[in-house]
Amino acid sequence: MHTDSKNVLLISMPYAGTSIPSIQLAVLESYLKERGINIKTRHLYLKAAEFYGLNNYNFLIYPPNDSYTAQMVFSKYVFPEHWQETESKFREYFNQNLSKNKEIEKQFTFDIYVQQTDKFVNWVLENTGWRSYDIIGFTLNYGQLLPSLAIAKKIKELCPDKKIILGGSRTTGLLGKKVLESFSYVDFVVSGDGEDALYRLASNYQNHESIPRLMYRKGNEVI
Repeated sequence: MHTDSKNVLLISMPYAGTSIPSIQLAVLESYLKERGINIKTRHLYLKAAEFYGLNNYNFLIYPPNDSYTAQMVFSKYVFPEHWQETESKFREYFNQNLSKNKEIEKQFTFDIYVQQTDKFVNWVLENTGWRSYDIIGFTLNYGQLLPSLAIAKKIKELCPDKKIILGGSRTTGLLGKKVLESFSYVDFVVSGDGEDALYRLASNYQNHESIPRLMYRKGNEVI
């Protein structure tokens, strides 16, 4: 164990498919553990499926719907003013485009969709043990951007000293740069393979500016 290393928590948020294990977290966890880093992983999309109900969760993310559309409810946390101004349009969109299954429509309304999301967010903040970690990372695949940003924003509001890092297929190149430019509560983005970048960030944080494939903010500039 590195005596001066950072503790790391990696999270996979909704709306990943419940039948597809998040292998990237397992790879990152084993890589860092072999090198003496204290790291834990949480597959929180499975907990979200519990809150919505597995059938409802799967209905949201599989054809004719998709996991990117399902994210829209997390706009409530990422863009609260926009949500307040346009909630009726979100409701209309949900009713017209997501509730196409009559059996599900009877017991999974827009209001339940929002209420269960609120409960899920509160559960995550109260039960994931994130306060014990210095670096909290989110993997971004399968429509996970808004849910990850929502939790990252809440964590940063509660504990500004926590370092938030995003990685995955949705943070490569220009996409990752735009995330850092747009969301001040994100500290780092990994573009490409994350094993070595995350290990070096956790074990030698003071020299993070020298880490390949790691994007960071320096003043108002994204490096």
